[in-house]
Amino acid sequence: MADDGFRITRREMLKYLLGAPAGLLTLSKSYGVSMAALGFPLEADLELSQDRVILWQGYTTVDTTWRDLRGNPGAEFPTVQQTTLYPLLNWAGYKTSNSPLNFRVLGRSVDQSGAPLLGNWRTIQAGSINTPAHRWFRLLIQEGYWDEYRIELSSSTPQQVFSQLTARFDYLPRSPAAGTDKKQVASVDTLLVWAYIVDTTPEKDLFGRTSADLPVIDHVGAYRLLVWTGVKRGEADIAYTVKARSTDFSGAPLGSGWLVISTGLITGAPNSWYRVVISQPDGLFYDQYRICAQTASGIQELRAKIVGVR
Repeated sequence: MADDGFRITRREMLKYLLGAPAGLLTLSKSYGVSMAALGFPLEADLELSQDRVILWQGYTTVDTTWRDLRGNPGAEFPTVQQTTLYPLLNWAGYKTSNSPLNFRVLGRSVDQSGAPLLGNWRTIQAGSINTPAHRWFRLLIQEGYWDEYRIELSSSTPQQVFSQLTARFDYLPRSPAAGTDKKQVASVDTLLVWAYIVDTTPEKDLFGRTSADLPVIDHVGAYRLLVWTGVKRGEADIAYTVKARSTDFSGAPLGSGWLVISTGLITGAPNSWYRVVISQPDGLFYDQYRICAQTASGIQELRAKIVGVR
């Protein structure tokens, strides 16, 4: 279970975990540590002093079988969900053995119903933590805005690993002119979820249209950046072009044509995940976007989800 909105130091967490009765440790291992239930104070305001929220904390026993922070070996299950809002995650932990702790940080996107675009995962980070026994470690997960994350662990010799997974909020710029100086959490909105058959036709957009004047995303002037994730189902690389323009008060384009703001290649094996961040140094703030995709050969399905970050 996720425990949101409370603060506790790593020293306090470790003291509790190492000193708690066996029954409580068993509960921690299966369900996560509920500090509130043990009498620790809750934050009344989600705007924490460190701009973070705790997604999960607890411990698990790690061995040669890959399992996540919760101890779940089932690869289809996420460690945390509903994390689209967060630009980065921080994993702080404590390992109890000298053996290296192998880890994999995985992410994926979901559709409007909450089902993953595909059942597998994108590998965000992987490696080994080689600190001595009874030492803290910290890993910053900087690839944000995924809907679900799974953090998997394995070790050549069994050891207990204590973890706290936190996320950082992204904030809108302060606006005293609006009558408040209080920080506001930046929203992340789903703009498009779509499955599209890509072929070799140039200038065909994600809806399969070739008319150059039609936008794929409209009425979105408030977003600083777009994050486009998804799955390519075929072998061939996919070339994409992202175009943008602004409109007047009636919704009509200010001029003809488009401004090309991003181009690139989506590469990878069949059924692999991709991630494209569409941004400019001073933000986007365009009203319309047209996104075209073309495969190098043959045809393949392209599953896509695009979110806008204010």
